[in-house]
Amino acid sequence: MNSQVKINQKIIADAHVHIHKCFEIDQLLNASLINFHKISRTKTDIENSVFLIFLTEMLGDIEFSRLLEYAQNHHQINNWKLAPTKESISISATNNENQKIFIIAGRQIVTAEKLEVLALISDNEFADGLPVETTIQNIVSKNGIPVLPWGVGKWLGKRGNILQKLLNSDTFSMVYLGDNSGRPSFWPRPSFL
Repeated sequence: MNSQVKINQKIIADAHVHIHKCFEIDQLLNASLINFHKISRTKTDIENSVFLIFLTEMLGDIEFSRLLEYAQNHHQINNWKLAPTKESISISATNNENQKIFIIAGRQIVTAEKLEVLALISDNEFADGLPVETTIQNIVSKNGIPVLPWGVGKWLGKRGNILQKLLNSDTFSMVYLGDNSGRPSFWPRPSFL
């Protein structure tokens, strides 16, 4: 076997990405790559890293489906070429400098309690407005990964109590919390983390 193993390989991911129609996909990919490079710090880190963006599309959004169709046709968007992967829920995007970002399907759901839940690694549609427990069960039943993302005020008061009760429950063995790099550094780390 003549394959090379990369030492100290890193996976760098943005797990809460929306595609807004006012921007072209190449703008998103270029900005993501810049951010990933900032996190990587060194050229060696960049060369030994895998970059992922997890889409969090809202109900009715079909951007991943559109990108998947482009990928199946090996469509080029400015300096990025899209190609399918072996999974139906991911796409590779490679730029002219052979830098690659994987785009992975996912959803954002708003529950009856006004909590956001992300369904990562899923191209299924999920209804908004259901109780948080039902939403998480639906995501898990369709092999998605449920994530409760941090946001200003979303983990405080009544919603914070709901979240605390949910995290203390033995009902859900697979639910994750997502922090946000936009949280001001002078704010205390949320107690749930």
